[in-house]
Amino acid sequence: MIYKITLLSVILGLVFSNSELICRDNDSNSGQGFLYLKSIEAELQNWYQTCSPSVVRIVTTPFSAKPNKKSCPLIASGFFVSKDGYIITSADTCCGRGFITVITKDNWEYPAELIAIDKVYNIALVKIDKSELPTLKLGSALNCTPGSVVMSITNPYGLASTFSVGFINGLNRCGFGAGYYNGFIQTSLPINPGDSGSPLFNCQGEVIGIMTAVLVNDSNAGSSATGIFQPQNISFAVPIDMIKNQISNMINSGQPKRSWLGIEVKNPSQDEMRYYKTRADFSGRGIVISKVFPDSPAYLGGLKEGDMIISVNDQVIDDVSDLLFFMAAIDIDKKLKINIIREIGQLEVFLKTRKMPDFILNEKS
Repeated sequence: MIYKITLLSVILGLVFSNSELICRDNDSNSGQGFLYLKSIEAELQNWYQTCSPSVVRIVTTPFSAKPNKKSCPLIASGFFVSKDGYIITSADTCCGRGFITVITKDNWEYPAELIAIDKVYNIALVKIDKSELPTLKLGSALNCTPGSVVMSITNPYGLASTFSVGFINGLNRCGFGAGYYNGFIQTSLPINPGDSGSPLFNCQGEVIGIMTAVLVNDSNAGSSATGIFQPQNISFAVPIDMIKNQISNMINSGQPKRSWLGIEVKNPSQDEMRYYKTRADFSGRGIVISKVFPDSPAYLGGLKEGDMIISVNDQVIDDVSDLLFFMAAIDIDKKLKINIIREIGQLEVFLKTRKMPDFILNEKS
């Protein structure tokens, strides 16, 4: 079941622009400001009632736990992506760690099977033996901008079906330790133990991201022993675009099948940008190749360390996240035209994508 909040953004805008009216009418149940607030309340309540049954609690009990003995289960969130029981959740809470139990909103418990793990994005697919389940619509994070209204339904510390509303604070955040992806959506939504793996919604009720618990290293904060702390009023989500095209592969083959170029890339510094702009006339930014793997599609196609990629199949690449989004939607064995800038000027390189090899994932495990 899917409910779309088509009016929420408009209503929020009306409320914020009529704050004086709301204050003036706060002693009346018939004032226009009161009606605006009641409209928002009704929209949110309807949305929550429709979407919350699709979000589940996931409890992983360690294999070493013995009957009648206290153990420390791991708690996460997840959501149904198919009517026959497939659930997306966080990999770090159920990755071969123990017996998995899924608890639905109505408090029914089901044993779950681990189907597949995507280590790159810290995502796991688990399944329960049940059918006719409520699913959520998977949208896209491509049109998200700072200031966009987002919502979440989570299970902090096991507190089921906790609802929050916030905003997108930033995009393409990187340098964190959850999985190996660099391009997180930053939001103002709270995140606590038990929330990782929960869906991030846009105003249309579509899932645009998967919330992930992030620990930030800081020598001046947190535990003196580890220098690690949990940020406050900051949360991160992996864009759903990175995983939604892999769900069928994970269901059918037990693993993601991601296209691979065989390069590592970075965003250029200002000095690097000045250098490349002296080599070719282009108006964008581009990204710089920092490593080319031997015998990879990039190596066989002639790409070199230090090349700047400015477009792929005529799609402009201004940031590392642009390439990640592009590759997430590209199948294996597809031909690509890559425009680069090298010392001698602008060039075109042609290559064919390949399945990401196991050794890449093994290095990240």
